[in-house]
Amino acid sequence: MESVGDFLCGIFMTMYWIFRIVITAISYLQIEGFPLTSINITAEILLLFLTLVCIICVFKRIALGGIIYFIAYCAYFGPDLYTQIQAGVTANNMSYILVDFIAIILSVLVLLNIIISKARKQTNKKDSDWFYGNKKYDRELDERADKNNYRIY
Repeated sequence: MESVGDFLCGIFMTMYWIFRIVITAISYLQIEGFPLTSINITAEILLLFLTLVCIICVFKRIALGGIIYFIAYCAYFGPDLYTQIQAGVTANNMSYILVDFIAIILSVLVLLNIIISKARKQTNKKDSDWFYGNKKYDRELDERADKNNYRIY
């Protein structure tokens, strides 16, 4: 993780994954009263395991994990978003539209973040500072200098 954006993408992925675990568990246990249900419980469980692998890949900055995450979320949540919007925006399906939209936007942001972070130049701070290459600023020790490395615990 190099920047705050990288960290936030990983954290939001993890939070949404936990949210989908709760939704899947509630749908599987058939608990009444919760406003959201799973689209397809079997596919959702497979998507949760795939998402776990993708989260690990995104934290390690592997681009393939972000691409798989984007494709899987667009393939799972995209058709549902389309059918919910075609049915008309009502109070009943507004939560489904919001959850599907957040999933797709999150996958797009994660993919863009990985692509942008791969394109960023990785700089070595020591090589970029002007005074490290200059012998004039090197510290010269004489024979009386204390060469012990004291540590305060």
